[in-house]
Amino acid sequence: MSGHHPFQRLVENLPEDRKLEIERKKKELLAAIELREAIESTAANWHIDKSKTQIENVDLCLSYLRQVVTSLGGELTITAKFPEMVELSIDLLKPLQN
Repeated sequence: MSGHHPFQRLVENLPEDRKLEIERKKKELLAAIELREAIESTAANWHIDKSKTQIENVDLCLSYLRQVVTSLGGELTITAKFPEMVELSIDLLKPLQN
């Protein structure tokens, strides 16, 4: 079979920046899978209390999500994306400034 090479040899011949990009994407995918599994396996912790306001329930869910992400060694950040490529990171622990 002409032109057939083992996959490992093809990967070894890639430029270093491409190898780093592949490794970064692999880590990102594995982290996403681990986070999804952690959330799904403990979904019972997402108690929605009908007597609380919607914002209180959102706060409880975000607090739980922050705990899950922290337990996996990460940090929860929420980013708002606006037109014109404007992005604002939302820190839910800090009060709004006037």
